Amino acid sequence: MKLLLDTHVLLWVSQDHPNLAKQAKELIIDGNNYVYFSTASIWEIMIKKRVSKLDINIKTFVADLYKMNIFELPIEIEHILKLEELPNHHKDPFDRILIAQALAEPVKLITHDQALLAYSPDLVLYV
Repeated sequence: MKLLLDTHVLLWVSQDHPNLAKQAKELIIDGNNYVYFSTASIWEIMIKKRVSKLDINIKTFVADLYKMNIFELPIEIEHILKLEELPNHHKDPFDRILIAQALAEPVKLITHDQALLAYSPDLVLYV
């Protein structure tokens, strides 16, 4: 299975945070699954760092993701074009591009944002 991690899930994985659901952790560490982070998530994290909402070394963070076998899913034109098809269930531009990437690839999006289920309960894994 191909999995795309929402930004908060990505941060939880990197910190082995207690908010990371057991089901999500099992899917992420399962060697049969391909696990990705979006370029958009790194952008979102950088913005939060710049406004002092996160204290993180981005280069180390990304290097650690690769060590955990979590790889970048770059934003492609195909993903951006998919945005046009999305209903306005969610206004956050970062979440919207993650949904578009999940639809275009396809991959399952692992999130703790219940609002994203409105796009597709088959596409979004709420944990």
